[in-house]
Amino acid sequence: MSEGGGGALTVRLGTHVVPVDGALETGNRTGAGSYANGKVRVSEVSGQPAEYRGNAAAHEDSTQIYSGWVVKATPSGSELCLQLDNGLVLEELVGGSAELRWMPGAEAIWSVAQWGGLRPEQLHVHGLAALPDQVLVLVPVEGLVLNGELKLGPVTLTTDPSLAAAGLAPLTDSPRKESFAAAGTWADVVVEATMLYQAELRALPRIQAAIAHSAEFARSFRSEFATLF
Repeated sequence: MSEGGGGALTVRLGTHVVPVDGALETGNRTGAGSYANGKVRVSEVSGQPAEYRGNAAAHEDSTQIYSGWVVKATPSGSELCLQLDNGLVLEELVGGSAELRWMPGAEAIWSVAQWGGLRPEQLHVHGLAALPDQVLVLVPVEGLVLNGELKLGPVTLTTDPSLAAAGLAPLTDSPRKESFAAAGTWADVVVEATMLYQAELRALPRIQAAIAHSAEFARSFRSEFATLF
């Protein structure tokens, strides 16, 4: 994965900010944490108070896209090759009465903390959040009968149960699982997010707007049909 969609890329080394020479290579590690590799010009850091063993953060324009530590800095001619990492071990999970299946520890920590009222900016822990990824969110829809698939912008309304069946397959049988499978109509949308809870927060308003639009369209169609006949 390469960061650098057109904005100015910089990396902060302790207190000193320098431009990145070219793109920033980023990726998620298996388990927890992510890495970023990039190059800066030696002339940009020579004689400057760059703290290579302190925190490091990469920005695209004013948006932070990565945070971690410099784990290796290798001179190469006029450039300095930086390796950043934030691979914390976040695998121990004590859930009390909560029952979690197939959810990484980092996901559970991040989600439960937000359920408890903490804001995302209060959860800035190196390695806790993964890099943004495409997440498919599927929700059951009640009170809406379709004859087939209906595409409303980024949202798809469908009666095909295969996607729901695939998502539910690993879960233990329960009334909630049965209710989800028996819905008959589902809505799905793909969003970009770092965590499942964040994906849900972004997807639900889009799905609700799509359903409201479809209901309004149906009412308008029925009204026009009645006027014609």
